Formats: sequence, structure tokens, C-alpha cells
Amino acid sequence: MNRFNALVDNTQVSLQYMKSIEIINAFLAILLILMSASISAENWFAMSRHGECISFEQLSKRVGFFKNVKSLEDLKSNIESQDLDYSLQSTLPEIKEIYRLEVPARSISMLITTNEVCNKLM
Repeated sequence: MNRFNALVDNTQVSLQYMKSIEIINAFLAILLILMSASISAENWFAMSRHGECISFEQLSKRVGFFKNVKSLEDLKSNIESQDLDYSLQSTLPEIKEIYRLEVPARSISMLITTNEVCNKLM
């Protein structure tokens, strides 16, 4: 009977260990998803004439198509949904983080860039 009890105890410990590993794996999977989302979600900013950076969230209070923009693709689709002509071009081919946005109907001509470039400038 002692061997049976020991076997049952070992089995219960193994099951608890396996459940712990499943919980840790689930936690790590969630953490990985959150980290990859934050890495892939670039933070884009408009650059002022004097080098300050203004977040798209702040701009959305004045210019509607910046609302809920998390990427250049979001920006393009928001502008296109309003049937506006626009130009979005890389300013320098070797630097993929700085673009010139022009929306003539709204008298908008600005440089947009990533958080990384803004941090280098500030």
C-alpha cells in the first residue's frame, strides 16, 4: 500500500508540475504577443519646423484622418477613405523612417517620422 500511495503522490506532484508549466507557457505566450505588438506598432509623429515631434494622437484633435493611426498603412487608408488626393514619399531612400506627407485639399505639407528619429533629434 505504501508503494501505491507513493506512486499516487508522485503522480499528483507530476500533474501539478505539468499544470504549472502550462500556466507558465500560457503566460509567456501572452507576453510574447504583447511584446511583438508593441515592437511592430511603430509610433509615428509629425515634425514641426523647429524639430519638435507631435504625436498623431495630438494631431487627430485638429486633423481627423490622424485618428486611430498606428502605422503608415492606417494613415493611407484614413486619407483614402475621405477621397483626398495625397502624396506620401520617403524623403531619403536610405532612411525609411522619414516621409513627406502632402494633402493639398487640406493644405497639409509635413514631415512624419518614427519615435526613434524624434528621440535622436530631441
